[in-house]
Amino acid sequence: MFEIKIMTRNDIDFATGLTKIEKWANSKTDFERLIKLNRYGSFVAHKDNMRVGIITTVIFGELAFVGNLIVSAKYRGRGIGRALMEQALMYLGEQKDIATIEIDGDFPVIELYRKLGFRDKYLSFRFCRKPADCSGGEIEAGIVDPVEINEIDKRLIDTPMITRAKFLAEFVNLHNGQIYVTGGNIVTAYSIIRKCSGDYYVLGPTMAGTAKDAELLIESIIGNYDSEVIYAGVPEINRTAVAIMLCNGFNYEQPSLRMYLGERIDYEKNIYTIISGDVG
Repeated sequence: MFEIKIMTRNDIDFATGLTKIEKWANSKTDFERLIKLNRYGSFVAHKDNMRVGIITTVIFGELAFVGNLIVSAKYRGRGIGRALMEQALMYLGEQKDIATIEIDGDFPVIELYRKLGFRDKYLSFRFCRKPADCSGGEIEAGIVDPVEINEIDKRLIDTPMITRAKFLAEFVNLHNGQIYVTGGNIVTAYSIIRKCSGDYYVLGPTMAGTAKDAELLIESIIGNYDSEVIYAGVPEINRTAVAIMLCNGFNYEQPSLRMYLGERIDYEKNIYTIISGDVG
């Protein structure tokens, strides 16, 4: 038998070890942030006094996101992954006002999610850009007030059902100095790039009300990081974002499938790159 417990800071080394094996971009700071913002919402499976699996959740108002469902290879096929998922869904079901739960599902476990009631939404593309010379863009990274980022994020998400204020405050403070914005004194679009433990960079989120702003942000970042490997996640339904990626030297990687449980919320029209596969 196995037991599922709430994830604590004592579990973070195990969690990051699992994500490293999967070649995901999660850092210790990412798990610390998830625990800080949602203290009882992430879980660890234990068997024979050993940690054997994890799952995390994050809540953005009426939208919740499930991520990082990983079971140690030795213990797969024993129902531990399903039990972790059911625990996460039970926890989210007990929270007030959550209308929908989303996940970026890896294809080997899509059928599990469908059996649990999730419905297909769209492909969640992954792109990678290898080092290559680039002429660069017009914008330089700077220090930005998290309040400004939250205000433009809220406007561009364009639904009162979703609020990422607490998450963004933590995220922006951590990555301030790596934030690109348009609009001068009044921010109209933004993008963040961050270094990951695998010696590569992740570009996201990128939020913009126009393709022109999004392209300017992305090209500026590429120009400053053209000697680095850069990854980005893009919603399939934002075809303009896909075109920008392909025109700027990014290539397709293995995608995930964005799925939802509950009410479908369409909020992606101004999302050009996502934060990450575990939080959307």
